[in-house]
Amino acid sequence: MASRKLKTAVQVNKELMVEAAIKAVKERGLSENAAALEFGVCRMTMRRRIENPNPEPHGGKTKFPQWAEDILASFLALYAGKVHVQSRLDDTFDMIYHAVNSSGYMDQILFANYIKKEVLPAITELLTVIFVDGHFCHVNNLLLVRYCQDFFKDTGKRVEIFCLPVGQTNHLQPFDVPAFGGIKKKWHSYVGSRNALAGGMITKDNFLSHIVKLWFHKDGSPEKFAFRAGECLKSGFQKCGLFPFSPEVIRNTVKAHRDPNKFNCGVHIEAEREKDAKLAKLLLDEYDIVSQDKFGRIKEFILLTKQYIAPAAVLASALQKMLFEEAPKKQRRPTNKQLDLQSGAMVTAGEFVEVLVRNEAAKAAEAAAKKAKRNAPEPKTSKKTSNSVLKKKMKTA
Repeated sequence: MASRKLKTAVQVNKELMVEAAIKAVKERGLSENAAALEFGVCRMTMRRRIENPNPEPHGGKTKFPQWAEDILASFLALYAGKVHVQSRLDDTFDMIYHAVNSSGYMDQILFANYIKKEVLPAITELLTVIFVDGHFCHVNNLLLVRYCQDFFKDTGKRVEIFCLPVGQTNHLQPFDVPAFGGIKKKWHSYVGSRNALAGGMITKDNFLSHIVKLWFHKDGSPEKFAFRAGECLKSGFQKCGLFPFSPEVIRNTVKAHRDPNKFNCGVHIEAEREKDAKLAKLLLDEYDIVSQDKFGRIKEFILLTKQYIAPAAVLASALQKMLFEEAPKKQRRPTNKQLDLQSGAMVTAGEFVEVLVRNEAAKAAEAAAKKAKRNAPEPKTSKKTSNSVLKKKMKTA
């Protein structure tokens, strides 16, 4: 039997602290939060150990289709400007998809074109799912949906775009979970080492060449700074429960209040209502306060106090709003009201696509009406009407 890897003193101490915290919960009746604070352990780790006292590694390495093992889509590098700069692609070995627009932020057209030119040609399976977050260019993108539909008509391969639940990308996005933490750490170390060299500064013009060298281990890449994220990216899908698909892993990973079964049943809403009812009863019995406006102000003050915001700061902020105009709020893009992303959703679903098509048709009709109004000839006025208008003006004067 293969021997287990020896543990360090720090690892042994952590395990002992977890066991002591579990014992305190079971025997002394401490809450999980109190035990975690007392023994300095992670509450989630302690809870998992209580549920599964003897955790063992299970499953093997994540196995992807052969085409996914061999092919990695080119990076998308987006710059702000109007034209491409050829020098930025030097020493990138044609592994960068270079894009540019006036804002420097991703938009629907750039993202759809990237998927069409880089991702779709590499697909060999009959059904493929692309996971995205809730950014507007991923969700409200009719052009991307049409590209996927045309790809299905031409090749018979179906591609679906699935948006991850709101606020859960740090738990469910495969790249965020296992890979990017180590990559960022190595990148910061690499940047520091380059800054110490003569002529080794990393600028926006040579940034892409450094990323390609570290990611793909090209010539000139220092071994200690190499990202080596391939295995991490594969295991990320398994850790998130996306591939192979595992509902148990997802339920144990995402936050409970984001679970649609718990969220929709109104457990947390009912708890808030009970708290409000207790507070309202206390104010009525002890202080004879029945006004809903006063109740709202008191509740707001309590919430601020829980966040360690001093009463003086609250009063100063209220006084400032009265004396000076508030700063204008940042204008954000309108939220997508047709798609509820609370528990994730299929962006390429038929119902949502129909809504996008109707919205696009309405916008096109509105734009056509405005254009027709601008191009319409001005109505000609007769001499009689113009003379009568002049006489009226002279009389009023």
